[in-house]
Amino acid sequence: MSISTTLSFNSSPRMIAISREEDTKVGLFKFTQDQIIALKRQAMSNAHQIKYSTFEVLSAHVWRCALKARGVQNDKLVKFSTTVNGRSKFNHSVVPKGYFGNFIFSPVYLGKSGEIVSMPLWYAASKIREAVTRVNEDYIRSAVDFLSIQSDLTALASGPHTSRCPDVDVNYWKGIPFYEADFGWGKPVFVRQGGIGYEGQIVIMPNENGDELFVGINLFASHMDRFEKNIYDFEERRAAL
Repeated sequence: MSISTTLSFNSSPRMIAISREEDTKVGLFKFTQDQIIALKRQAMSNAHQIKYSTFEVLSAHVWRCALKARGVQNDKLVKFSTTVNGRSKFNHSVVPKGYFGNFIFSPVYLGKSGEIVSMPLWYAASKIREAVTRVNEDYIRSAVDFLSIQSDLTALASGPHTSRCPDVDVNYWKGIPFYEADFGWGKPVFVRQGGIGYEGQIVIMPNENGDELFVGINLFASHMDRFEKNIYDFEERRAAL
């Protein structure tokens, strides 16, 4: 179970009613090194010269595309959540280097859809950075203290109910050495997630060489059709320059 801040437990308002009758669709989209560089340049456009990481710009771009595809109203509060490895936030004397088990925290940004979509790419990337950088040792200790006084931790667990439309939950796995795993018959030649189980979930994974990223996303089918039309629209804008 991932550990989230109190803010992440308050799911933002649902844009549409969720029902089992609504079909969802999983899409997989490849981003080359050149495309990622183009997104980074877009995030540094005009007077905004702050450099953003691959995680920040790609997550921001996919998030904005999802909001547009979903047709979220401008004044709706939307939630972006991701995961942070808490091990690196503590001294090893507190968390042993060989510690095995979840030490994952879920920072959250909550803001208005219209601001994320209408502002340049750097704005969404900056909000993602703000959420992630808040996760330090004090933040984690505070979260642990909060959890220690809860009578039912299962009520706070993240899952489908915390990331459905209009929210998203991004899992960034670029740093996980999937292709180094060798169980006795050689290294893998192809790795993908087993599935993206619920609407609003996003998984970003590297290819074998680490020079391309694959974005997997689960959306309602009608939203996916629109998402597919605008996920690469930054390429068209770049060609027009």
